[in-house]
Order: sequence, then structure tokens, then C-alpha cells
Amino acid sequence: MTNIYTNAIVELSNAKEYNNANKKKIQKLVLLANDARVADALSENNVDAARFNARALYATEKCVKIVYEATRDMLSVADLNENAFAAIKCALLCKAADAHLLKSDIEASLLSDVKVSAERADFIYQRKAKISATAQVQQCIDMLKTLNIVKEVARNTFEVLDSALLDTFEEKFAQVAI
Repeated sequence: MTNIYTNAIVELSNAKEYNNANKKKIQKLVLLANDARVADALSENNVDAARFNARALYATEKCVKIVYEATRDMLSVADLNENAFAAIKCALLCKAADAHLLKSDIEASLLSDVKVSAERADFIYQRKAKISATAQVQQCIDMLKTLNIVKEVARNTFEVLDSALLDTFEEKFAQVAI
């Protein structure tokens, strides 16, 4: 049994040549996306499968894996993508305060060379081990947009949207810190 998300990942795999590590990654994503709970969560949140494309392999991976973990009966903290998790936690903090999420919030959450500003500190979930890979910020933003968790309302400014998927993340991730 396949679904539109599995089909989109298969199309992604055929769009260009991938190295062996990415080929394995794609095979795993196909299996995860084919899980009924994952497909249902993506469908219920009106996720556009067309966003699962070759340009966005790593954002697609973040989407599928974080939804997979959030839809399990028992959450595996070890399998959570730390960057995706931190970006979602920032979105949840902004939602709770009825504030916009900023690209700079995610940068401060993830990147070792970005300082947390005092006026935005309440909206930033800081990873324990920060990184220097700036591409991760855009991948996380793409993940949030793809999952319909945020909508861009101005350049690098996002409205956090109410959704069943965000509620699931809030419930599953409430007691988790990574």
C-alpha cells in the first residue's frame, strides 16, 4: 500500500543521482512515510506532497522522521532530529505567547555563533549542543512550512498556525529536552 507521500519520496529518489548514504536514507523515508499513522498525520495537516522534492531531501527527511516519532506510542528521544525538534519547540514557545516565530529565533536555537537576544529569549529553545551548519536553519524552516506549522507573513517572520499536528508535537515533546 502506498500513499501520496510515499509516491513523492519515490519520485524524489528518481529525480537525480544520489550517493549510497542518501539512497539508504530515501529507502528508510519511503518505509516511514508508508506508515498509516504518518500518512494520516501528514494528510490531516494538509501537507503538500509536492514539497517532498529533490531540492529538499533533508527537509523532507526532517518532516517524515519527526512526524513518525510524534505518532509512536513510545517516543524515542534517541531518534529525534535535534534541529527539527528545536525548531518545533521554538514554534511551540511562540504559539504559547501568541508571538511570531522569527528566522533569527531558529538561528539562536541552533547556531553556536548566534547569541540569544534578551527580548526574544522566551521564544527560543536552545539546543544543548549547538552547531555551526547554517544550512540547517533553512532546512528547519522548510520543514515547518511543509508541515503547515508556520506561514510566512513577512520576510523571515512566521505566524505559527493552529493544527492537530502541532498539538501532537506539544503533547509528545512536553517533557523532552535535547
